[in-house]
Amino acid sequence: MTQKNSNTIYNLKNEWNHFSSKNKITQSDASRKIGWSGSFFGSILRGESNLSLANLIKIAHFLRISPRRIEPEYLGADVASYKIYATSSGTKPPAQFRTFLPADTNIWADKDVPIFTENQKKPHRLKFFSRGLTFNCSSQDFPDLDENFLNSNTPYWLILRPGKETICITSREKPSLRGAKVLRIVGLHMI
Repeated sequence: MTQKNSNTIYNLKNEWNHFSSKNKITQSDASRKIGWSGSFFGSILRGESNLSLANLIKIAHFLRISPRRIEPEYLGADVASYKIYATSSGTKPPAQFRTFLPADTNIWADKDVPIFTENQKKPHRLKFFSRGLTFNCSSQDFPDLDENFLNSNTPYWLILRPGKETICITSREKPSLRGAKVLRIVGLHMI
């Protein structure tokens, strides 16, 4: 085992020990939940089986952490998460953490951005996003990956048009406008 692999396995063991003690889960149960045989995850933890890139991502997703916490040199699309404190209905959250692919493009609104429904002729009931917001956008059409938090809402798409006003469209399908860059809004910052 190389020094690099040794460090990666050491990091993985630390993350696993923290996760397993917090969630009261065995290696065998985790291995099956990831989609492997009951013994495969244990063989990775012992350094007997190869920790491929695909397996690294599966494990990180299962542990709800960034792959970089296991392999600091990982350069793929990072997985992020945030802790869920409560729900607006007062019921128990479906999970303690929500996992997602973070935005890869941020757009600052220096003026109000009008919101339209699918046909672009009828204003949305919200009318506009206020200036001063920062749109966190993804170039991926549907970047959600946490099955615990199913999103049935219609996505919001930011339409960047050269020489024209930026607008937002709500539509289940990604809008197609000639010459425009269309990004999925995955979050908003108010500061």
